[in-house]
Amino acid sequence: VLLLEKYRVIRRPKDERNFHILYYLMEGADDNLRQELYLNKLGKNDYISPLEDTSDKKFASGSWQRIINACSVLGITKEEIKTLWSVLASVIHLGAAGAVKGQNNAKAQFKDPSEAQKVASLLGVTVEDLVRNIFSPKVGGTPTRGLVLRSSEQDAEGAVEALEGMMVGLYTEAVNALVSLINRALSSTNRTSNSIFIVDIPGFQSPEDCGRKSGASFRDLCDNYANERMFSLYNDHTFTSQQDKYAQENISFDFESSDDIPPDAIIDLIETARPEVEENKLNRSESIIILSCVLFQ
Repeated sequence: VLLLEKYRVIRRPKDERNFHILYYLMEGADDNLRQELYLNKLGKNDYISPLEDTSDKKFASGSWQRIINACSVLGITKEEIKTLWSVLASVIHLGAAGAVKGQNNAKAQFKDPSEAQKVASLLGVTVEDLVRNIFSPKVGGTPTRGLVLRSSEQDAEGAVEALEGMMVGLYTEAVNALVSLINRALSSTNRTSNSIFIVDIPGFQSPEDCGRKSGASFRDLCDNYANERMFSLYNDHTFTSQQDKYAQENISFDFESSDDIPPDAIIDLIETARPEVEENKLNRSESIIILSCVLFQ
């Protein structure tokens, strides 16, 4: 599974929802499960809001039952599925916990400590470990020699980014775990290899639609590039290849052209090497050489 849209957990276009499974869990879980996952009373959440429309709630409950049935068919045990639900519930509660910059140069902390306590309980860690791993993560070596990835203690924005990174990471791990469970159910002793490749397309990213005032990020560029490539593949298989077959068989047809810019034109802007850039790379970017490139190319 190529989960290109994993950041929808923390950022999504205006008037769009988060991942469906989160709403299915909030609306479809029975009373016992809701109590175990602390979903009986949800706090204010800037990332995931409960459904309000009656028809949406009914659809979510029905979808939840289909998911439970599918897990049963795949032979996923109650303990395994409970672990998945705990991770997803942790994502929900992290959104409600929030993050703020500590006062008087103190360390970053959760806005709602009670929600953080729920997350720690679901993940089987202490609140102190949760705070340390989110706001002061280290990699490699001993705790005293580890490398701090990002100092979220410097500003409020850094604290929020650290929290969002944990939310994205937890959701991604839940998806990976589910894929492993499905592969286990479909595995065979025969020496054959079959695979299904699923791509979750993120959709074209626009900072304004996501409520961001800053410009597009490098991640937005990568997402939009992936969309252009997928759209180009779809266009080739759906239209271009069919036109070629009709032409080979001398079949006449009416093709309505579009004024939209073809995807290949956008892709070429990114992939095609530019001579003027190469001049700079080769350290031959004297003003006369660059001027000659502009005038004669």
